[in-house]
Amino acid sequence: MVRASLVANKLRGESDEWLEESNGMLLYGTIGHAAYLRADGSVWFHAPVDQIREPDKYEWREAAPLERLGAINLGSKRHPELRELLPDRAAHAPDCDRCRGKGSLFEGLQCPDCAGLGWVPHGAV
Repeated sequence: MVRASLVANKLRGESDEWLEESNGMLLYGTIGHAAYLRADGSVWFHAPVDQIREPDKYEWREAAPLERLGAINLGSKRHPELRELLPDRAAHAPDCDRCRGKGSLFEGLQCPDCAGLGWVPHGAV
């Protein structure tokens, strides 16, 4: 994960109250949810424990393999250098059934089955 460390350090500079606590760089943030890439290559989500009952109580959760790729893919829209952390498509990898190889279900909504790649990486599910 040396590449992840180099990319994360190169792109640091975000100003977010959780950045120091996350020990990483902000990949993306939405209302009530944010994803951070750490120097070891892991991705961590900072999100409400219970959005209805306790909207101000947040917790950290490490991303599952496919979630990690999806977060990095989204972060690469803002930081193209992150694309080097995404896997190369194998010659035999079929298109994603759900999005039919587009990477999104419709404009602006990343396909959750393939992390927006258009194909499902082996071992990421």
